[in-house]
Amino acid sequence: MQIVRKPVFLMLVMLILYHSTMKPTFSLLGLLGFWSYFFPFYSFSQNYNLLRDARYLGGDCYQLTANTVAQTGVVWYQDKLNLNESFSIEFEMNFGIFDDTGADGMMFILQTVGNNAIGGAGQSLGFEGFSPSLGVEFDTWQNTDNFDPTYDHIAIVQNGSVVHNGISTLAGPVQASSSNVNIEDGQNHRVRIKWNVKTKEMEIYFDCKLRLTLKKDIVNDIFKGQNTVWWGFSGSTGGSFNEQTVCLKKEIVAKNLFSNVCQTEGVQLVSREAADGKYEWSPSTGLNNTSIRAPFAKPTQTLTYTVKYKDACLLPVEDTIRVEVLPPPVVSIKSLEVLCSLNPIQLVPSVKNDVGAVSYRWSTNETTPSINVNQAGNYTVTVSNPACQVSKLVEVRSERPNLLPDTTLCLNLQAITLSAGENNLNYTYRWSPTGENTPNITVSSPGNYKILVSTPLGCAKERNVVIYEIPQITTDLEKVLCEGSQVTLSPTVTGRGTYSYVWSNGATGNSITVKTAGTYTLNVAQDRCKNSVSINVTQRPYPSILRDEVACFDRPLVAGVLDNGLQYYWTHSGERTRAVSVSAVGTYAVQISNIYGCAKTRKFNVTGPCNPQVYAPTIFTPNKDNVNDTFQISMDGGQILGLAIYNRWGELLYYQTSAVPQWDGKTKDNDCPDGAYPYVLYYKTTRDNSVQEYKGVIAIRR
Repeated sequence: MQIVRKPVFLMLVMLILYHSTMKPTFSLLGLLGFWSYFFPFYSFSQNYNLLRDARYLGGDCYQLTANTVAQTGVVWYQDKLNLNESFSIEFEMNFGIFDDTGADGMMFILQTVGNNAIGGAGQSLGFEGFSPSLGVEFDTWQNTDNFDPTYDHIAIVQNGSVVHNGISTLAGPVQASSSNVNIEDGQNHRVRIKWNVKTKEMEIYFDCKLRLTLKKDIVNDIFKGQNTVWWGFSGSTGGSFNEQTVCLKKEIVAKNLFSNVCQTEGVQLVSREAADGKYEWSPSTGLNNTSIRAPFAKPTQTLTYTVKYKDACLLPVEDTIRVEVLPPPVVSIKSLEVLCSLNPIQLVPSVKNDVGAVSYRWSTNETTPSINVNQAGNYTVTVSNPACQVSKLVEVRSERPNLLPDTTLCLNLQAITLSAGENNLNYTYRWSPTGENTPNITVSSPGNYKILVSTPLGCAKERNVVIYEIPQITTDLEKVLCEGSQVTLSPTVTGRGTYSYVWSNGATGNSITVKTAGTYTLNVAQDRCKNSVSINVTQRPYPSILRDEVACFDRPLVAGVLDNGLQYYWTHSGERTRAVSVSAVGTYAVQISNIYGCAKTRKFNVTGPCNPQVYAPTIFTPNKDNVNDTFQISMDGGQILGLAIYNRWGELLYYQTSAVPQWDGKTKDNDCPDGAYPYVLYYKTTRDNSVQEYKGVIAIRR
């Protein structure tokens, strides 16, 4: 508590301004500012704000004014009052001991300004300046300009005015006590203010007697639809004074409605205090005790409880308390979730709720209907509706099979062992297409192999291994490029799959044709599986051959002998000899290759039989040594008909008609002397069957 000393001259000013028979001469705002500057207020306790001259006396009692002039004290409750709910407020007021000289009274106030507000002093009883507002006036001084009655009175007024000849007075004034015109008797007077929201009635009881009733929709008619208001008490003195106190119990507001009570939680009911300590609650449904002041109620559905007791006036009282029950949301969620991959999983509760909207709060502090998690652990979601909250626990386990990454492998004529990556006895394995169920397998064929690994909690992860076969390349590493020509490089590639081909000169395809010498490299690939080969191309000359010729078929066709080491290939027969014989008209070709494999072709145009060709010696030796003893003639292209031998004088020495004539050097069985002997050969040609002569000379040398 803070005590402020007030200068004497200020007290005199207050006496002048606030004599109980006078209205204040300052405006409300100016007065409030002036008063706040010189008379600071303070707050006390957790339930009430005490302003200006109000003092806490202990035992829930507060002094609003002391026995001195120009006092104003205010006590505001810290929480607002809801006018959409019925309430009953009980308290005790003491108006002091001075009757004729006592002033000015106290008020119960409902207002929307705030719980630090202070109204006008003196005859306005601390009510002036609040608008909109409703006040219950307990006035102990007759202010004729307010049209006060001569007795201490009660009135219900509005909007900061206590003048009784206008619209500001809603009910009254009536004599405060039903039995006495004076309430400044030093006694505590019990007051009860009761509001029934259904009937829109406010009742004022004084010393256990109903003194005033107001029937009015105060929410809409006074507070313009605002249903929550600040409430409290004010008191004032002017030139006359009294010590004025109010005693407020902690349960001053008797709560008669508990809305949004969770079906599974219940609520503590509290009755007003009975004079004899006896209580009778009904119905008994959901109550833990029906004969105590504050039973615990846990009904399964909305119920209105009635409590019967005797109040401080020993009068039977029946209060009702309505408990509006709401069911909790029905929340279902899997109690176990499994992390199977590096991707997060979503936790999504299923919520069935029949009342209001629901809110969510996870143990991660997220407030969304679902969350994504990628860490193992326990996660709790709390789902709340206007009354209840339900929590569910989800255990998240991690079962991520630790597999090797997908890959591509190359098969190079040997088997390959494939592994899943993690060998766990609790896991199951299945390879495709082999169907094996072990962590590792050995394969010797290219293809696409997959391993599916499954955990006991149902996680499954797959590894994919693609195996390509390394291409095998077969080719001659040396190639000859015959001068002035071109050569095709066409390696043989074996293997399964589709390959790509890239040559060192930028060409694509499995073969290329080149015209220059050099080294050419072929790269063959299938994915990352590769192989390569290099072919050395050397330029070489062609062989030198004879020109094409016209020939006849009676004589052999001879390829030619201009170079050494040549090879021959006759295209019509496949013969590989230097010379061949033919018997028909036509064109005949022979491929002549040198040692480098460079080949040229020579052609023979055979037009028919050859011209006759006679083969005759020029000398023979008929000496009977069996060597060259006879003269014989042969021929091609004709048929010999006969042979005639003559001497130098033209005399016929020998004549023989035969295809194979022979002369032994005799005439008429006599040896002819050495010398030269003319002869005539008669023959028929093969070409046209004409008879021809061939003349020559034969010499004898014995």
